[in-house]
Amino acid sequence: MREMHYVNDVLLVSDDICEAVFEYAAALARASSADVVTIPTLRHELRSSSSLVLGSASQLFCSTSDTDAAGVDIDDPALVARLWALAGLLGTPKAVPFTPTMEWESPSFDDDLT
Repeated sequence: MREMHYVNDVLLVSDDICEAVFEYAAALARASSADVVTIPTLRHELRSSSSLVLGSASQLFCSTSDTDAAGVDIDDPALVARLWALAGLLGTPKAVPFTPTMEWESPSFDDDLT
């Protein structure tokens, strides 16, 4: 269980959700982009949800929590996978070596000069 500190609130979330949101927020900031995500949270010992605007201006941090979920399932593996995938798409572009697909000879322009 983690405490996600967002704006002036503390959200109780699963470890996986916290890590995925944090990584996606960082990727969005690097890309100068923004998105809205809705995540499962624990409020008053019940599963709830919170919507967050993530981007370069987001002030977000996670810390450990002493709170126990008391049997309430606040995990969402599909959301975690989606956030990690989105963060990966926004990751640092990688150079790809050029491989010519066909041979090409440069034309000779010497004939045009005479």
